[in-house]
Amino acid sequence: MNHATGDSGMSAGAKRLHGLAPEVSYDFDDYLKLIVKEDRPLLKKAVRQLVEDRDPFEITYRISVQGDNKIRYIQNHGVVRKTSEKGDRFFGIYRDVTHLKTSEQVARRNQDEARVLLKEVHHRIKNNLASLSGLLELQSYQIDDERAIKALKQSLSRIKAMANIHEAIYQSEDIKQLRLDDYLARLTQAIEETHSPEDKQIAVNLSVDPDIKIDFDRALNAALLINELMINAYQHAFPGRDEGQISIRARQSDGYIKLQVEDNGIGIDWDGWEKSDSLGKSLIESLSKQLGTNLDVEVNKGTRFSFSL
Repeated sequence: MNHATGDSGMSAGAKRLHGLAPEVSYDFDDYLKLIVKEDRPLLKKAVRQLVEDRDPFEITYRISVQGDNKIRYIQNHGVVRKTSEKGDRFFGIYRDVTHLKTSEQVARRNQDEARVLLKEVHHRIKNNLASLSGLLELQSYQIDDERAIKALKQSLSRIKAMANIHEAIYQSEDIKQLRLDDYLARLTQAIEETHSPEDKQIAVNLSVDPDIKIDFDRALNAALLINELMINAYQHAFPGRDEGQISIRARQSDGYIKLQVEDNGIGIDWDGWEKSDSLGKSLIESLSKQLGTNLDVEVNKGTRFSFSL
């Protein structure tokens, strides 16, 4: 197209690509009529910027092919090729990318379908775990033995921790990652409701850096580990006391997620901890290994467990 004279034309190859008669001449306005109406402003804007700023463009739009009324996707690369005494000449280099767009659309549709199916799987797992949790809770009402009730409560808490992960993924837009702040709020509330003793005022404080995201596998194991550490604090940190505090913190630093579970209780009994063969301790050690992390323990007016992901 010559901007000064307004002359324009199409090569024989461009005419074939667009389904046009080779013997007929077409100007820019004729060409615009081939483009799907909603896409015409895209080309007009690109050409205007090319004329005004000499900025090359590469855009993709839809055309209605003459004769068969099929829609094709055309990639147009516009450039200023040379300047002559008659004015600047602008060229559009066309490429049919319909097959690429069709493949992208199929892939996107398949991806969307897989995403929906995966979310449905998580939803069903969550419902099944909720049913199992309900059955265990009903069973606990028929048991008088305190040790058995305690064991059932611990199992309930572990099941709820897993169910909450699946529910969070089902409700999340991103099925690969979870927002840690939202999930930990849900998790700690469930643990508090199950294990907070009626005769004590144990406050749970949660502090999490915003926008931390974590993948499903690490989220599940971290949730179970935090669950065990909070249960341990509820059961052993506050004997003979009417109140206490459990704090959960999560920070992101140097590419790692750093988590802490801390209480202001009596401090851990090292001899008892080292000799303990309880399921809770075994789970804490096993989950730490699965997460590939070292669990650091500090005792100073309470106990602090720290680990990094």
